[in-house]
Amino acid sequence: MPLIRRDDMMQEFNPTDRDLISWASYQRVKHKNGLLELSRKKKLEGILGWHWGKNFKQESLNQCHEVFQRAQKRGRLPKQISKDPQERYDATWISLRKTAKLGKSRSLWLDQFDEITKIYGFHNVFNIRDSKQETLQRCHEVLKRAQERGSLPKENSKDPQERHDAEWIQNIKRRKRKLYRELKKIATQYGFSDAFDKKR
Repeated sequence: MPLIRRDDMMQEFNPTDRDLISWASYQRVKHKNGLLELSRKKKLEGILGWHWGKNFKQESLNQCHEVFQRAQKRGRLPKQISKDPQERYDATWISLRKTAKLGKSRSLWLDQFDEITKIYGFHNVFNIRDSKQETLQRCHEVLKRAQERGSLPKENSKDPQERHDAEWIQNIKRRKRKLYRELKKIATQYGFSDAFDKKR
Protein backbone atom coordinates (compact mmCIF):
# COMPACT_ATOMS: atom_id res chain seq x y z
CA MET A 1 0.00 0.00 0.00
CA PRO A 2 1.22 3.55 -0.70
CA LEU A 3 2.46 5.72 2.14
CA ILE A 4 1.26 9.24 2.83
CA ARG A 5 3.14 11.74 5.00
CA ARG A 6 0.69 13.48 7.27
CA ASP A 7 1.73 15.71 10.13
CA ASP A 8 5.31 14.43 9.90
CA MET A 9 4.23 10.82 10.35
CA MET A 10 4.34 8.18 7.67
CA GLN A 11 1.01 6.43 7.36
CA GLU A 12 0.01 3.55 5.20
CA PHE A 13 -2.93 4.48 3.01
CA ASN A 14 -5.84 2.44 4.26
CA PRO A 15 -9.06 3.06 2.31
CA THR A 16 -11.08 2.47 5.48
CA ASP A 17 -9.15 5.00 7.61
CA ARG A 18 -11.69 7.82 7.82
CA ASP A 19 -9.22 10.36 9.22
CA LEU A 20 -6.78 9.72 6.40
CA ILE A 21 -9.51 9.77 3.76
CA SER A 22 -10.79 13.08 5.18
CA TRP A 23 -7.27 14.51 5.16
CA ALA A 24 -6.72 13.38 1.54
CA SER A 25 -10.04 14.94 0.52
CA TYR A 26 -9.01 18.18 2.18
CA GLN A 27 -5.75 18.19 0.19
CA ARG A 28 -7.78 17.73 -3.00
CA VAL A 29 -10.11 20.61 -2.11
CA LYS A 30 -7.13 22.88 -1.35
CA HIS A 31 -5.64 21.86 -4.72
CA LYS A 32 -8.87 22.63 -6.58
CA ASN A 33 -9.12 26.02 -4.84
CA GLY A 34 -5.49 26.80 -5.71
CA LEU A 35 -4.49 26.89 -2.03
CA LEU A 36 -2.15 23.89 -1.94
CA GLU A 37 1.55 24.68 -1.66
CA LEU A 38 3.58 23.56 -4.68
CA SER A 39 5.92 21.51 -2.49
CA ARG A 40 2.95 19.65 -0.93
CA LYS A 41 1.45 19.08 -4.39
CA LYS A 42 4.69 17.54 -5.67
CA LYS A 43 4.98 15.29 -2.60
CA LEU A 44 1.41 14.08 -3.04
CA GLU A 45 1.88 13.44 -6.75
CA GLY A 46 4.99 11.39 -5.89
CA ILE A 47 2.91 8.90 -3.89
CA LEU A 48 2.17 5.69 -5.73
CA GLY A 49 -1.59 5.53 -6.27
CA TRP A 50 -2.29 9.21 -5.50
CA HIS A 51 -4.85 10.90 -7.73
CA TRP A 52 -6.57 14.24 -7.67
CA GLY A 53 -9.95 12.58 -8.00
CA LYS A 54 -12.68 13.11 -10.47
CA ASN A 55 -13.56 16.52 -11.81
CA PHE A 56 -14.39 17.88 -8.35
CA LYS A 57 -15.81 21.11 -9.72
CA GLN A 58 -18.23 19.33 -12.04
CA GLU A 59 -19.17 16.86 -9.30
CA SER A 60 -19.97 19.77 -6.97
CA LEU A 61 -22.08 21.49 -9.63
CA ASN A 62 -23.97 18.26 -10.29
CA GLN A 63 -24.53 17.83 -6.56
CA CYS A 64 -25.91 21.36 -6.35
CA HIS A 65 -28.38 20.57 -9.15
CA GLU A 66 -29.49 17.40 -7.31
CA VAL A 67 -29.97 19.21 -3.97
CA PHE A 68 -32.15 21.91 -5.55
CA GLN A 69 -34.08 19.49 -7.77
CA ARG A 70 -35.13 17.69 -4.58
CA ALA A 71 -35.95 21.05 -2.94
CA GLN A 72 -38.11 22.00 -5.92
CA LYS A 73 -40.01 18.68 -5.69
CA ARG A 74 -40.42 19.23 -1.95
CA GLY A 75 -41.64 22.79 -2.55
CA ARG A 76 -39.21 24.27 -0.02
CA LEU A 77 -35.59 24.29 1.10
CA PRO A 78 -34.47 21.27 3.14
CA LYS A 79 -34.51 21.34 6.94
CA GLN A 80 -31.79 19.96 9.19
CA ILE A 81 -34.40 18.76 11.66
CA SER A 82 -36.23 16.60 9.11
CA LYS A 83 -36.83 12.90 9.75
CA ASP A 84 -35.72 12.22 6.17
CA PRO A 85 -31.93 11.59 6.10
CA GLN A 86 -31.64 12.83 2.50
CA GLU A 87 -33.31 16.12 3.43
CA ARG A 88 -30.98 16.52 6.44
CA TYR A 89 -27.99 15.83 4.18
CA ASP A 90 -29.21 18.44 1.66
CA ALA A 91 -29.70 21.03 4.42
CA THR A 92 -26.19 20.37 5.72
CA TRP A 93 -24.78 20.61 2.19
CA ILE A 94 -26.37 24.06 1.79
CA SER A 95 -25.16 25.18 5.21
CA LEU A 96 -21.58 24.14 4.43
CA ARG A 97 -21.65 26.07 1.15
CA LYS A 98 -22.84 29.19 2.99
CA THR A 99 -19.82 29.04 5.29
CA ALA A 100 -17.57 28.22 2.33
CA LYS A 101 -18.78 31.37 0.59
CA LEU A 102 -17.54 33.30 3.63
CA GLY A 103 -14.23 31.43 3.47
CA LYS A 104 -14.89 29.73 6.81
CA SER A 105 -15.15 26.13 5.60
CA ARG A 106 -13.10 23.48 3.87
CA SER A 107 -15.99 22.98 1.46
CA LEU A 108 -15.67 24.15 -2.12
CA TRP A 109 -17.49 27.37 -3.06
CA LEU A 110 -18.32 28.04 -6.70
CA ASP A 111 -20.09 31.20 -7.90
CA GLN A 112 -22.18 28.99 -10.21
CA PHE A 113 -24.02 27.66 -7.12
CA ASP A 114 -25.94 30.96 -6.91
CA GLU A 115 -27.01 30.63 -10.55
CA ILE A 116 -28.08 26.99 -10.13
CA THR A 117 -30.40 27.87 -7.22
CA LYS A 118 -32.22 30.39 -9.43
CA ILE A 119 -32.92 27.72 -12.07
CA TYR A 120 -35.00 25.87 -9.48
CA GLY A 121 -36.77 28.98 -8.18
CA PHE A 122 -34.67 29.60 -5.06
CA HIS A 123 -33.04 33.02 -4.79
CA ASN A 124 -30.41 34.29 -2.34
CA VAL A 125 -30.02 30.87 -0.71
CA PHE A 126 -26.32 31.35 -0.10
CA ASN A 127 -26.52 35.00 0.91
CA ILE A 128 -25.38 35.35 4.47
CA ARG A 129 -27.88 37.36 6.45
CA ASP A 130 -27.63 38.79 9.90
CA SER A 131 -28.84 35.66 11.66
CA LYS A 132 -29.22 37.41 15.03
CA GLN A 133 -31.47 40.11 13.57
CA GLU A 134 -33.35 37.51 11.56
CA THR A 135 -33.95 35.40 14.68
CA LEU A 136 -35.21 38.37 16.68
CA GLN A 137 -37.52 39.42 13.83
CA ARG A 138 -38.87 35.87 13.56
CA CYS A 139 -39.40 35.83 17.32
CA HIS A 140 -41.66 38.90 17.00
CA GLU A 141 -43.65 37.24 14.19
CA VAL A 142 -44.12 33.92 16.02
CA LEU A 143 -45.11 35.53 19.31
CA LYS A 144 -47.45 38.04 17.67
CA ARG A 145 -49.35 35.09 16.16
CA ALA A 146 -49.30 33.40 19.59
CA GLN A 147 -50.71 36.56 21.20
CA GLU A 148 -53.51 36.69 18.61
CA ARG A 149 -54.22 32.99 19.25
CA GLY A 150 -54.11 33.46 23.03
CA SER A 151 -51.53 30.73 23.62
CA LEU A 152 -48.11 29.55 22.60
CA PRO A 153 -48.11 27.37 19.47
CA LYS A 154 -48.63 23.63 19.89
CA GLU A 155 -46.72 20.96 17.98
CA ASN A 156 -49.87 18.82 17.58
CA SER A 157 -52.05 21.63 16.19
CA LYS A 158 -54.05 21.08 13.01
CA ASP A 159 -52.89 24.49 11.79
CA PRO A 160 -49.63 24.06 9.81
CA GLN A 161 -48.46 27.60 10.68
CA GLU A 162 -48.94 26.93 14.40
CA ARG A 163 -47.04 23.61 14.13
CA HIS A 164 -44.25 25.40 12.25
CA ASP A 165 -44.09 28.11 14.93
CA ALA A 166 -43.94 25.48 17.70
CA GLU A 167 -41.13 23.69 15.86
CA TRP A 168 -39.24 26.99 15.55
CA ILE A 169 -39.53 27.68 19.29
CA GLN A 170 -38.27 24.18 20.12
CA ASN A 171 -35.36 24.64 17.73
CA ILE A 172 -34.49 27.99 19.30
CA LYS A 173 -34.55 26.46 22.79
CA ARG A 174 -31.92 23.97 21.68
CA ARG A 175 -29.65 26.26 19.66
CA LYS A 176 -29.86 29.95 20.47
CA ARG A 177 -28.81 30.20 24.10
CA LYS A 178 -26.62 33.23 23.31
CA LEU A 179 -29.75 35.24 22.48
CA TYR A 180 -31.73 33.99 25.47
CA ARG A 181 -32.01 37.36 27.28
CA GLU A 182 -33.10 39.23 24.17
CA LEU A 183 -35.60 36.52 23.19
CA LYS A 184 -36.98 36.40 26.75
CA LYS A 185 -37.44 40.18 26.67
CA ILE A 186 -39.41 39.95 23.41
CA ALA A 187 -41.46 37.02 24.76
CA THR A 188 -42.30 39.03 27.88
CA GLN A 189 -43.57 41.92 25.70
CA TYR A 190 -46.12 39.51 24.21
CA GLY A 191 -47.05 38.01 27.59
CA PHE A 192 -45.15 34.72 27.19
CA SER A 193 -42.15 35.17 29.49
CA ASP A 194 -41.54 31.41 29.74
CA ALA A 195 -41.70 30.72 25.98
CA PHE A 196 -37.98 29.92 25.69
CA ASP A 197 -37.46 28.24 29.05
CA LYS A 198 -36.07 24.74 28.55
CA LYS A 199 -38.35 23.11 31.11
CA ARG A 200 -41.58 24.41 29.63
